[in-house]
Amino acid sequence: MARCGRAVRWGGQGLWDRCWKLAGADVVRQSVGDGSKIASVPPCWRGIRSDMLTLGAPCERRKVRCVHSAQPARNVGEIEPNRGGGAVARERSGRTARHLVLVARLRRLREGAGLSVPQAAAQLGWHPSTLRRLEQAQTSLDVGQVSALLTAYGAGAAETDDIMGRLNAANLPGWWHPWRDAMAPWQMDVMSVESAGVASSARGTRRWCPLLRTPAYAMAVDAAVHPDQDEAVRKRRADFLMERQHRLREQQTRLWAVFPVTALRCRVGGEEVMREQLRALRRIAERGDVTVQLHPEYAPPHPLTGVPALSLYRVEVREIADHVVREGGLPGTAEVWDSPHPVQTYQGMLDVSCVMAMRPDRTGEVLQDEYDRKWA
Repeated sequence: MARCGRAVRWGGQGLWDRCWKLAGADVVRQSVGDGSKIASVPPCWRGIRSDMLTLGAPCERRKVRCVHSAQPARNVGEIEPNRGGGAVARERSGRTARHLVLVARLRRLREGAGLSVPQAAAQLGWHPSTLRRLEQAQTSLDVGQVSALLTAYGAGAAETDDIMGRLNAANLPGWWHPWRDAMAPWQMDVMSVESAGVASSARGTRRWCPLLRTPAYAMAVDAAVHPDQDEAVRKRRADFLMERQHRLREQQTRLWAVFPVTALRCRVGGEEVMREQLRALRRIAERGDVTVQLHPEYAPPHPLTGVPALSLYRVEVREIADHVVREGGLPGTAEVWDSPHPVQTYQGMLDVSCVMAMRPDRTGEVLQDEYDRKWA
């Protein structure tokens, strides 16, 4: 993935001041109640990366067209009917990273050959929707179809052999395939990104990010959001969440979460559920792969004030676009974007929100104070 600007680690006040100087921003400082500093941030800033704040001029963003890049965000989870014939609909476990990489390579070959989707489909005698669905990873990769595409695009022998050799692996289901019954439809479209991601940023509202939740807290949230849900279903969903957390730690994905401090006081479940969750947050905030920030209770509004829960997935695989997921509609639904404009817009808003929050090194102190206030 192309990067821009400088990567500056959080540090003392001198380093904090140098951050703004490096960014070339006109700094506007003011108190936000706890003595932290905020500043105006130019829109050219790049996003939060692991435990770094990346500053500088914008880079030329790679152009990646995926399933939603040519259309507005929508509630995902449905596969439109196959009107073109020929391609086999993928069983709904979601696209894998290997699959996305191969269809992106096929798309680049088509564009390199100077063919549009209708032109390439006509040359092969296909309906355009067949090729479009294949390029959006909505169907499995058929050996005959891929071979015909490579021939039509004039692919070289080495590239043809490489792509054909990767078909079987690309068609294998992701690790989450056995957990389909515990997943919301939209999750199937982002699990490939989560499994390939190197960094994930999350902004919550009144509840903690799922990747920071304990099993009991997660089940209590489900009980509130889905009161008609069976206990066994909630347990299954909590087990899936624990598996996600475990795999993200294994692949060393960096997580950056920012929340209002009032989320600590929003009672979910019983007293013991909240006590366990707060203890877990204190441990999580000390981990090197997680950064947690809090917005003070009486802080001024920031760009994400009033915006529903938001997640940004950063991926270093060139063929896979970064994704933004915005929840907050009907239970079990979300809006998913992977086109550059909305992703970069939300990324900039998240950057400013993080800058306006308390410094990460204050999180442990605030969590301890909240714990002592309730249970000391």
